[in-house]
Amino acid sequence: MEPIVVPLFYGGKVTGNIQLKIQLQVDSILQKQKVMRLLPKISDVFLRDLYDYLPRYLRSNDRINPLDIKQRLMHRLNTSVEEGLVSDITVKTLSTGDENRKNSK
Repeated sequence: MEPIVVPLFYGGKVTGNIQLKIQLQVDSILQKQKVMRLLPKISDVFLRDLYDYLPRYLRSNDRINPLDIKQRLMHRLNTSVEEGLVSDITVKTLSTGDENRKNSK
């Protein structure tokens, strides 16, 4: 999956961004084929959810806990795409560009 870049807004201005690398694990070749076919939808579901969720999350957390994001994305995947399609998700924060976020709180 391509990295997802989530812009962070505060007061109507972009104050930074977060780039996440997400890996999806599947149990079979058939599931892999289905995930590949649905990847545009999966990416869209993740981006839309994180766009709304991450600013709220970062107001009460100084850092991103990959486990929190993993659990949220797994829930979104199971409810919005197909339950059980993916067996596990790995989330890695590649980079953050949120220097102004702390000054904007």
